[in-house]
Amino acid sequence: MAWYFSTTPYYTLLRSTYALKNKNSDELQYYCDLDSLSDSIIDEMLLINTKDLPNELAITLKMMQSDSSKIGFFKKMLSKGIKNQLINGIKKTDFQNNPDEKISIGSFLTMKNILMGEQVTVIKIDIQNGEEILPLHIRFRRLEGRWKLVGLEKFSEFLLKLIQSQRGNR
Repeated sequence: MAWYFSTTPYYTLLRSTYALKNKNSDELQYYCDLDSLSDSIIDEMLLINTKDLPNELAITLKMMQSDSSKIGFFKKMLSKGIKNQLINGIKKTDFQNNPDEKISIGSFLTMKNILMGEQVTVIKIDIQNGEEILPLHIRFRRLEGRWKLVGLEKFSEFLLKLIQSQRGNR
């Protein structure tokens, strides 16, 4: 039974969570394809209407959305920046002892498969954030003989709801 669980996307999600909590960027990179994850975050952000974002985010997105010939350049640059921030952020953030740096968006409610395939699986996690439920879709792909976290789907919707709830709390 334990062997079966360790060969599932759920195990990858669990190990990725432990890697974050234990500030282990090597383990996170073992279970996550950070290049693909960063690319998916950029792709999702490009779907967001800039009028719904704070100015500091909207400026960069407006540049990318206004000049399609430069999207590849900006995407590559931002994707690399996101990957570096993920790796460096893990090492610097103290999840146990520093509440100011703690990642906190609410409490976990439910988790279920919404797509289950031999090579790709998507798991939906519902997170309670105040009065709202924020669905987060996490994509996994079978790579290098194991499941790896490779992206976020519908992240633009998640991010917008999170931004709107943060603005409401101010």
